[in-house]
Formats: sequence, structure tokens, C-alpha cells
Amino acid sequence: MLIISLSGGSGSGKTTLARHIMSRFPEGAVTLLPMDAYYKDHAYLDDEEKMKHNFDHPDAMDFELLIKHLCELRKGVQVKRPVYSFMTCSRQLNTFPVCPSEIILLEGFMALIDKNVRDIADMKIYIDATENNRLERIVKRDKEERGRTRQMVEERFYKMVQPMHQKFIEPFMHFADMIIDGNSTYIQGMADLVEQVICQRLQHNYFLSHN
Repeated sequence: MLIISLSGGSGSGKTTLARHIMSRFPEGAVTLLPMDAYYKDHAYLDDEEKMKHNFDHPDAMDFELLIKHLCELRKGVQVKRPVYSFMTCSRQLNTFPVCPSEIILLEGFMALIDKNVRDIADMKIYIDATENNRLERIVKRDKEERGRTRQMVEERFYKMVQPMHQKFIEPFMHFADMIIDGNSTYIQGMADLVEQVICQRLQHNYFLSHN
């Protein structure tokens, strides 16, 4: 098994690249584990508090459960990951089954923050994108998926997203084994490069396990 973490600032293109990577391998060979599913439950907050809460701070993430699930997957055990609603900022009653596979792709902007998560990952990829590019992508996503206006997105971006990026995301970039350009629109080329590196790592692991 190869556990790969795919990180980078919010809006850097992680989800898009993850989908392209998955399309390069046979069905069932890659399991996607989105870190967004591991936000702590914030159902106790009222609507005004939810708007003010900083979901870009590491304290908002349930690293303990994430680490437990990664360790269980490494052992070949199926896990039930949470299902998180960004509309209500809460965990749903149902869970989603995640089966072990040849490649576990952990995707999330906080994937390099926690040392235990870094140590579990066999390969760490960071997508580096400019502030402007990330903002425009977040605006597009949040308007389409979360019903937010541009003004709401920009206010949150400059108040929380970007300050947390500068404090907790960008400084951890040096832990990545591979840094790729997230400003390019040539996703195909980026996915090709990542696929090549993954295949090399898989072949290396196979060689070690048989010698």
C-alpha cells in the first residue's frame, strides 16, 4: 500500500488533480480520503457563530480520528469515515465506507500540518498556487456549491483563509517530497507527472517486498 498526501492552499487545485490521478489507474486501485470529511462537528454553533468560526485553523480538524483511520487502512481494515455538511457545519448521522486499496490518496490543505499524518504518508505532494488564483477558484466553488456571494467569499478569504494559509499551510511546504505548480491550467501534464512518480514508487515498494 502507498499512502499519498496531496496538500496545498485552499483553491490550489487539489481536488481537480486528485480526480485526474484517480482516472490514471484501474477502478479500485486508488481510494480517495478527503480531509474535509474530518472536520469536527460544529452543530452546536448558531448561524452567526458558524459565520465567524475559523474553519481554516488546525483546531477545526479531527486529526485523532483521521490518524486512526489511516492506521487501520494501512493494516487492511475497512473504515467508516464521517460525512460532513458544509451547509450546516456538522457531521451527518450516516458514514461512508472506505476500503483499503493499493493507493490511498489523502487530499486536504492541512495534510502537512500534523507530524503523525506526515509520518504515515509514504509520499507527500504539495500544490503551490498564487493567492489570486486560489481566491478566484474558491469564489467559483463556493458560489456554485455553497450558495455564497463573492463578497462573502472575499471577506472570509482575507479574514481567515489567507492568514491561516500563511501561518499553517505555506510554512509546511518544505515537508513535501514533490512540489508542483498549481497556477498552470495544464492539469493533464501535472497528472501525468504525478502518475509517473507514483508508478516508480509502487515498483520500488514491490522490489523491496520481494527481496
